[in-house]
Amino acid sequence: MAKVDVLALNFMRDKEVFSDAFNLKLFGGKRVIRPDDLTELDTTMFHIGRGKGVRGITMKRQRDILRKCVIYYDKTHFYCILGVENQYVIDRLMPVRARIYDALAYYRQILDEEAACKQKRKDGKKVDIDIITGLPKNFELMPVILLVCNFGPEPWSAPTHLHEMLQHIPKHVRRYVPDHFYLLLDFHTMSAKERLKLRSELGACWDCFQCRKHGNKLENMVKNNSRFADISRAAGDLLNGIFHLRLNLDKTKERVNMCQAMDEILARYKKNGIKEGIKEGVKRGERRGEKLGEKRARQDDVVNLLKHGVLSRTEIAKVLHVSFATVKKLEDSLEAQPT
Repeated sequence: MAKVDVLALNFMRDKEVFSDAFNLKLFGGKRVIRPDDLTELDTTMFHIGRGKGVRGITMKRQRDILRKCVIYYDKTHFYCILGVENQYVIDRLMPVRARIYDALAYYRQILDEEAACKQKRKDGKKVDIDIITGLPKNFELMPVILLVCNFGPEPWSAPTHLHEMLQHIPKHVRRYVPDHFYLLLDFHTMSAKERLKLRSELGACWDCFQCRKHGNKLENMVKNNSRFADISRAAGDLLNGIFHLRLNLDKTKERVNMCQAMDEILARYKKNGIKEGIKEGVKRGERRGEKLGEKRARQDDVVNLLKHGVLSRTEIAKVLHVSFATVKKLEDSLEAQPT
């Protein structure tokens, strides 16, 4: 669903949301990664093989969000690269895709370092270069971590590890096959305990996903929960798109009131429902009047036949398609009338 993908991208670009997601998955909700520690990176990763044939193939991939981060943890600090992939459809090949993305991200670091070294040499700066790699001898790669966010209607059922995709092989051989995995943020399976550790509007997403299968419950929660009275437009647009709420959110504001928007749409539904109810009531009244008229006409026919005395009660019931009890009741009422 292209529209939801765009809405999810705009939502996850918020640095508060981005850092909150990684803090939950990496540090159990502790606020280790801060929005100010994040730096945007080019999400397009490519590799142009050197030489002819297969090695000359251009491989190009693009991640949704890619950021460099400095993490201060356990009395030290280090740099890493954090990537986010938003999914509305379950992709069973995600471990392979993740491995390609991460490999290209590592290779991109090498290319960037090569370019930096060349620039330093042009500037006349001395660099201790390794003859084989052409890189500084103290060069180190930053770790790359991928987080997949499931915004789809179903719980994530795809493998999260590459080993889960491999055919059956003996354990002593499997341990020599490199594994690859990614982190997963899935609102369907996230526990209430994890939800309490969220500090951003990811919590509002979790709340809505829990009500997903109960339409009225979701509408009532959005209407009555003060959390939705002041929410970012990116979050409001995302929830509006995923759950088809049809809320009319103000596109000119960065913060929106989903409670008020839900009040307005429910009032509109109620007004339209009253109008439709009146129309339906008139139609039902007309149909009921027609049936009542037909019933009375048939009763008159029964009375006329009884007065003539040509047919028995059983024959009258059969000819006019009425019950014997109805004929008997009308006959009794005739006999009760004064002559």
